[in-house]
Order: sequence, then structure tokens, then C-alpha cells
Amino acid sequence: MPSRPLGIVLVALYSAFTAVLALLVAVLALGVAAMVGRESAGWISLLGLAVLALGIVLAAVAYGLWTRQPWAPQLTLYAYWASAGLGVVALLYDTSAGNMILQIVGIVLDLVIIRYIRKPEIIALYPAT
Repeated sequence: MPSRPLGIVLVALYSAFTAVLALLVAVLALGVAAMVGRESAGWISLLGLAVLALGIVLAAVAYGLWTRQPWAPQLTLYAYWASAGLGVVALLYDTSAGNMILQIVGIVLDLVIIRYIRKPEIIALYPAT
């Protein structure tokens, strides 16, 4: 089996790092939702659950890419499309300059990863069983 391309190593490590951050943010969001008033708790809880789900999926992406699971490229596409979508929601929710820069950089990275994973030579590394 050929060695892992540097791009796969970077995407797997980035996915693992992002998964950990997403899980921490989800716990924080769900904790805040439990402390705020009823009118805000629903929205914050929903966002927290979405980030929690994304964190779990990104952890699976990191594992799948690293261990060359046949499902990994497809799950990577789904995860990073979802991440880009959450980035757009975050842009609409918080228009501060810092958040806008962070979200735009994140969305650009998501799109770069999506383009990279779709390359035929990368797909060929993950044959269906």
C-alpha cells in the first residue's frame, strides 16, 4: 500500500483538531443554553447539537482518512459541506470582524478540502471493498 500523501495527513490532522474544538464548543454551547432564558435556549441548544454532531463526524473523518476506510472520502465531503454551511450560519449570527475573518478562513479551508478529496488520485487511495 503506498504511503499517505501529505494532503491526506494534513486533512486527517486538521479534522481531528477541529473535532476536538467542535466537541468543546458544543459542550460550552449546551452549558450556556442550560443557563440562559427560555427564548434563547432553543436556538443555542440546536446550534450546540449541530456542532456536537459535526465534531463526532469529523472524528470519524480523521479516523477514516488515516486508516484508509473506503467510506472516508464520501464522509469527508459531507462533513466539510456541513462545516461550510455552519460557517455561513455563524457569519449571519455574529458579524463582528474577528468572527467574520475566522469564518471566512474556515469556509475557504472547507472548500479547499472538498476540492482536494474529490481528486481522482485521492479517491483511488480508498477503494471500495
